[in-house]
Amino acid sequence: MKIIAIDFDGCLVESQWPLIGRPREEVFKAALAEKARGSALILWTCRTGKYLDDAVKFCRAHGLEFDAVNDNLPETIAAYGGSNCRKIVADEYWDDCAVRMPAPALKTDRLGLYAVTQGIGYLEENPERSPAYCYVDKHDREIKPGMLIRIGDDPPERVYRCCTQEMDEDLGINASNEDYLKHHPDAERVYYSLINFPSGIIEIVKEDT
Repeated sequence: MKIIAIDFDGCLVESQWPLIGRPREEVFKAALAEKARGSALILWTCRTGKYLDDAVKFCRAHGLEFDAVNDNLPETIAAYGGSNCRKIVADEYWDDCAVRMPAPALKTDRLGLYAVTQGIGYLEENPERSPAYCYVDKHDREIKPGMLIRIGDDPPERVYRCCTQEMDEDLGINASNEDYLKHHPDAERVYYSLINFPSGIIEIVKEDT
């Protein structure tokens, strides 16, 4: 079971503390999609007291119920011998201020996979090898290299075959500045892995590869 800790202000809703801002519909849809897939959701917020109660009621009114609120799941506590640490244990943390570290930069080349080992780059000899991860969009359609996908309300992005710094095959979208690359031909193109985006906000808009 996947556990997802979700922030409230600035993530589920626009930040209007101590008031409650307008809901971010794409995040609610993504959370509900994860819930339908069997994920456990934890509300993870700095709100307390009445303000926390208001947030829980607001989410419930929008169809979103949490398995825990600012607390670890009972099975997680049991798994750690009854210890309930202050940090919420989760597989994913959804937060408007989150930055994943180490940065999930991916490098590739039009001829195939590109990785770095001991500081030396190389081209993968078999660019047709299947990625180690399988990604689906919000309609459970498999995402493949060359497809156009939309993430949330952003413009469509092309999916590229690439690999992580650990040399695992992966899929990603462009994260490079095209103007910079145009003036720096030796610069390496960088990608963001699809693992950073919940499938509930991804939609395939063109399946032709």
